[in-house]
Amino acid sequence: MASISLKTFVGLRQSSSDTYNSGHVFPVKHLPAQPASRGLRIVAGKFSPKVTGRNLRVAVVGGGPAGGSAAETLAKGGIETFLIERKLDNCKPCGGAIPLCMVGEFDLPLDIIDRRVTKMKMISPSNVAVDIGQTLKPHEYIGMVRREVLDSYLRERASASGATAPPPLTSSTTPATTARPVEWASGARWRWTPSSALTVPTRGWRSSSAPNLAEMYVGDDVSPDFYGWVFPKCDHVAVGTGTVTHKSDIKKFQLATRLRAKEKILGGKIIRVEAHPIPEHPRPRRLAGRVALVGDAAGYVTKCSGEGIYFAAKSGRMCAEAIVEGSENGKRMVDEGDLRKYLEKWDKTYWPTYKVLDVLQKVFYRSNPAREAFVEMCADEYVQKMTFDSYLYKKVVPGNPLEDLKLAVNTIGSLVRANALRREMDKMSLSILDLNQAKSSTSNCKAKSGELEKPVSIMKLAVAWTIMVTTLLGVAMDGYDCKVVQFIFGDSLSDVGNNDRLSKSLAQASLPWYGIDFGNGLPNGRFCNGRTVADIIGDRTGLPRPPAFLDPSLTEDMILENGVNYASGGGGILNETGSLFIQRFSLYKQIGLFQGTQELIKAKIGKEEAENFFQKSRYVVALGSNDFINNYLLPVYNDGWKYSDEGFINYLMETLKRQLTILHGLGARELMVFGLGPMGCIPLQRVLSTSGECQDKTNKLAISFNQAGSKMLKELSGNLPNASFKFGDAYDVVDAVITNPQKYGFNNSDSPCCSFGKIRPALTCVPASILCEDRSKYVFWDEYHPSDSANEIIATELIRKFGFLPVNATNAPSPGPAVDAPSPGLAVDAPSPGLAVAPSPEG
Repeated sequence: MASISLKTFVGLRQSSSDTYNSGHVFPVKHLPAQPASRGLRIVAGKFSPKVTGRNLRVAVVGGGPAGGSAAETLAKGGIETFLIERKLDNCKPCGGAIPLCMVGEFDLPLDIIDRRVTKMKMISPSNVAVDIGQTLKPHEYIGMVRREVLDSYLRERASASGATAPPPLTSSTTPATTARPVEWASGARWRWTPSSALTVPTRGWRSSSAPNLAEMYVGDDVSPDFYGWVFPKCDHVAVGTGTVTHKSDIKKFQLATRLRAKEKILGGKIIRVEAHPIPEHPRPRRLAGRVALVGDAAGYVTKCSGEGIYFAAKSGRMCAEAIVEGSENGKRMVDEGDLRKYLEKWDKTYWPTYKVLDVLQKVFYRSNPAREAFVEMCADEYVQKMTFDSYLYKKVVPGNPLEDLKLAVNTIGSLVRANALRREMDKMSLSILDLNQAKSSTSNCKAKSGELEKPVSIMKLAVAWTIMVTTLLGVAMDGYDCKVVQFIFGDSLSDVGNNDRLSKSLAQASLPWYGIDFGNGLPNGRFCNGRTVADIIGDRTGLPRPPAFLDPSLTEDMILENGVNYASGGGGILNETGSLFIQRFSLYKQIGLFQGTQELIKAKIGKEEAENFFQKSRYVVALGSNDFINNYLLPVYNDGWKYSDEGFINYLMETLKRQLTILHGLGARELMVFGLGPMGCIPLQRVLSTSGECQDKTNKLAISFNQAGSKMLKELSGNLPNASFKFGDAYDVVDAVITNPQKYGFNNSDSPCCSFGKIRPALTCVPASILCEDRSKYVFWDEYHPSDSANEIIATELIRKFGFLPVNATNAPSPGPAVDAPSPGLAVDAPSPGLAVAPSPEG
């Protein structure tokens, strides 16, 4: 087998030639022999020998965020996974803060978040307090969790995915498994961090006026190289601090933190005091054979901020993904070459973050004057915006060069003022000293020396700040800043203009009065008077509205900024669906267009950046109604004669499953499938029935589709690596609106707002149509499609069921303003109503 001899570089630094001490990871006999030379044999995993008789086994040692996330990903990827934790009831002293993006990225339930911090105070050594959080948007917050709750949840989810969790390890037990490779996720021992849990009186942090307030204290008294904190939890507050340089004084620093916060915690009862060593910077070596370090074991806690939970979970997942990929879902053995891919990706993505925070700590935690400058700088609104945008969404946000320059000047000014304050304090101290001692030659020499050293110190700090700004700007320019966007696949319920550019399509929304309540009130391709359900969900969660794929102005930059909408009126899951409309995009066609989009983006930003972009994006699939209304239920299609109801739904599920699997292979990780509403109750179905009531058979087909789809999505999400596929069923709420419209603010749920009066069915909305007096009171806009107001209710229900959370630090587009309807006398020729046939109730 061919191999390559390379220098032993592991991570960011060249490794030592000393033999790796495997005692920290696993017994020596389980590790591959390490060559004495500095050469390294790397063999790609896909050429490694196959694992026969069973799947690959991996032991994950450590059951924290890194271990739990890794075990879940491995188990989902077909790896036989063993999750080993020595103490399952461990309550690690930890601030417990997690960024907003972690909640959505790791699909965390909201009930494990104790507090949503929206107000913060940074308090300087001289007790100057600065309020932080001014730039947070209404939906943004920092989550506070208890480690025993979060860790337990992640372990349980890993077990539910198929990971095996042996009994906790004690001094008398040792691992009995021979599983390899090993991921070591247990905590490294660098920064000593004590924490106290206190119950506080009603007037403290538990008061209604400040239930979500966090405070951070800086100063030599609380820590010479870190900060002290008071963070709110479910029924108590956590008070803590940390240090590397003065570990023997840790109790003194902890007491000082309590004293600084005494007014808020006065009367509180200490319920627990604990301490634990945590890492502060990445280890120089994180790989050895088939052993990989992740989480705290790898040293992934950042300097300056001390953040570690997100990075632990992320590293565990990234390493597991590399193992799943290298082993071809557990079918082959992996080696260091496969694990190295995780390390290379990690360092490329996060090394700049660690470097910037390292510089920040060196600049601002070196003395009390520097800390005063740091707190003063935090009052700047631009600093807060840049900080929170980067922290909440885990990306380096490109700055405004002019604002950066102004910030640098202001920071230098802050440092100068802080050092001037220190000189005044020194003078006050000197006046208290013995006069003879103050006038002694020795003291004079020292004073002169100090006066010479202080300007030099200021210059060093200024230079360091300039380096930090340059680093930030360099990071923003080196890596393509891709935010989370949407890729939408659907029918006319989601179409935003694709069909309007299909010249032969009979399913278009290109004439008034479509779009009357959106933007300027002109037709825009949406089969509605206003917004689609996807529009509203995107707006609520901070996602930009993706343009239509056929929009002539679409560019690669627009795709990176907004995503793409491939939805096409009349399209369905099946290729044959909607053929009566001549031109439309089926789901297979839309996926093909998405593949072409990927090639454009790869050419624009490179393969690795593109893969990362597409894996972080959100995907919406909203089709199915046309497969019934404009296929199965029409006698002109063969499917209605060929299949029974159950057989046709199974046919749809098999096809949709293949399509979603293809999307997963193209990078889709977070995907939502919208279910069907009560199709038998749309105005067209009512008018075609003999009684004018809902068609029960059609509604039963929708219910059966939703049940089968929900089951299929759950199975698919469990079988595909790192897949978070969800099914959104809003049938019940739509049915309730139709059955009892007055309860939801409507006065009509059985006829369209845009019609020809008593001439039914109208099929489509045209300039000659008659509009209802109040469009907000109608459930349906035309014979097929819900109104903007109804879409609002549907979107709200789906957001609730999906558990959607904001993902981007951007202002969502506001709803289109209501525009007065143009006069019916508008000089537009009205074509035959049969020319622009709307495709279906939900397509």
